[in-house]
Amino acid sequence: MVLYFDLYIPPPVFLLSPYFFQGTSEQRALVRDILKAGSDLYAILSLPKSASDDDIKRAYRKLALKLHPDKNQAARADEAFKAISKAFSCLSDPDKRAYYDRTGFESSSAAAAAAASQRSPGGRAAGEPIGLFCKAVPVNDNMGTIQTNKIDFIASGVYIFFVPI
Repeated sequence: MVLYFDLYIPPPVFLLSPYFFQGTSEQRALVRDILKAGSDLYAILSLPKSASDDDIKRAYRKLALKLHPDKNQAARADEAFKAISKAFSCLSDPDKRAYYDRTGFESSSAAAAAAASQRSPGGRAAGEPIGLFCKAVPVNDNMGTIQTNKIDFIASGVYIFFVPI
């Protein structure tokens, strides 16, 4: 008796979606390049850091015509259009541009959000050992109060850690 198994592996779902192939290959490449630039506003607009205000306006208008959702049918073209609009709004204002050149963030609120995202819920930086490897468990101290904050545990010296193995 011979058993025969035919293994069929379907292609990834995104390749089957007609949404994936919308727009021309040039439009898809443009969207991919802009989204790949990430948070570098100069790279989004394909400009050097020494670009003048006229260069910034010219680059924005050129990209806005190519990426407007009514003209560009590529997947995620709306995200790319929002990215170039955000880059232009920051780089066209002299104060915002100076702040971005100094810090790498669009505004102080963006800088604060980035700093907060790198902190763990316990108030420690994400790379510190207590935040990564240990979990504090609330215990009853000698005064009858239950402490639940890691910082309170460390300050009072009453703490228990479970370290994952």
